Amino acid sequence: MMLNDILSRNWMPCTGIEEIEKSCPESVFFLEADFIRHYYPIAELPEDKMAYVISMAEKFNAAVESRQLCWYLYHKFTRINIREYREFPEFIHPYGYDTGIIYLLVLLSIIPEYEERARKEGFPMRYAHDAATRIGTFPTYFAQVFEGRFGIRARSLHFMLNFKDEPMYRIGRFDFVLEKGGLRFPRIYTDGTEVILLCDGNWRIDKTGERVMPGRAPQEGEWLTTYSDDGVTARGYLIDTSRGYAQKKEVELPRSRWRYAGGPESHVLHVHIPAGGKMLPELCRRSCEEALAFFAEKYPESPISVIYTVSWIANDAWLDYLPNSNMASLIRASALYPSPHTYNAGLYFVFGREDADYGTYPRNNSLEKAMLACIEDGRPLRSTGMVFLPLPAGR
Repeated sequence: MMLNDILSRNWMPCTGIEEIEKSCPESVFFLEADFIRHYYPIAELPEDKMAYVISMAEKFNAAVESRQLCWYLYHKFTRINIREYREFPEFIHPYGYDTGIIYLLVLLSIIPEYEERARKEGFPMRYAHDAATRIGTFPTYFAQVFEGRFGIRARSLHFMLNFKDEPMYRIGRFDFVLEKGGLRFPRIYTDGTEVILLCDGNWRIDKTGERVMPGRAPQEGEWLTTYSDDGVTARGYLIDTSRGYAQKKEVELPRSRWRYAGGPESHVLHVHIPAGGKMLPELCRRSCEEALAFFAEKYPESPISVIYTVSWIANDAWLDYLPNSNMASLIRASALYPSPHTYNAGLYFVFGREDADYGTYPRNNSLEKAMLACIEDGRPLRSTGMVFLPLPAGR
């Protein structure tokens, strides 16, 4: 079976394969044992699986069609911009579950791209290597779905392009990207001690105080927010920052006391929270402090007003179901706000699946038990906005 046959059989694009076939070397670099021995530990993949991965890579490298397929995937993954990426199939016939090893090897191939970006931009090489450690978290999702087998799912590849093409950096415990707050961002005010969040204008709010997903048909009890700030008084609807719900309570903030600290037009640091635990409050604090210093030096023209995330980790339910957890500690140290979300935020990241057959889900740890208890109690699996406190100094 030739490369064209494999691609056609799996409904994968055949454009440009003549050039890929011609350029494919006798030995593909990321299938070589020395490459794997070097980069596999950087990705923090399980040590006891490395020999198996090397043996599979040697097998792929020895067969022309497999070597060309890996070369094709490498080009389709690393030689495009993230916005052009199209997800590969879950399984590539005839490789079956071994597709997961192929995707793992393709992900290892991108680590040298991270290193090159670090050298080019002059940021610490540990940021590049720390970004690669996300790869080590992905086999968990493969094993959860495919009966303990080892590999990486196709859907895990896309995010890793952020560290190649986008201004995203792994700094300590978190990933950070500089951006504008945007239309989903609240209005933030502070008097130097207290922080107040107001809804922006024209937010659709349901009867529980949650933001409505765009495009959803109007529901009974919905209402629309308003917001204004004339420099003397800010007017808007208050957000319960301890739980992240909008309140149908319009307030007025005298600007003589309340300084505007950020909103949709502000430069902000968007945090992505990688899997892997170790979310100790001190590590989180140090990560944010280092990120603020790094971005202030690298992007002085874009002073940062706020560090924030929108995540299932910020679900206020964890205050009740996991009150002593690191997640609850992070929530209590932050200001929450409502953000549009689906009904099952976080399911995939905890269980590796998103179907509604909850009776078959495992309950092996406190987080799995808490998430299923939340569902059974009829509470939403929210993806909630979280503004990290304190706000950056001087903003």
